[in-house]
Amino acid sequence: MKIGDSVSWESQSGWSWTRKTGEIIAEIPAETSGKSKVPETAKKSHIKFDDRSSKDRILVAVPEGKNGSITHYYCPLKSVLEAQGN
Repeated sequence: MKIGDSVSWESQSGWSWTRKTGEIIAEIPAETSGKSKVPETAKKSHIKFDDRSSKDRILVAVPEGKNGSITHYYCPLKSVLEAQGN
C-alpha cells in the first residue's frame, strides 16, 4: 500500500462496527505526530484519532456526510487495512 491508494477497514464506535473506506495520505511511524500530516484546512472535529501511538499507523482521508462533502481523518494500524482495487 502506498500514498493515494484506496483502503478500507472496520472500526468500532460504541456498540457497533462500521466499515470505513478512504485514501491513504501518509504513513505515520510510531511515536510520531499524526496530526502534523493532516491538511491545515481540516476542522479539529474532523480529526478522528489520537495524535501519537506506540505503533505504526496510516493516515486515511474518508469522505463522509451528504455526497461525501466532508472529509474525516483517521489513523488506523496498517495491519487492519485492506487494499481496495488499487
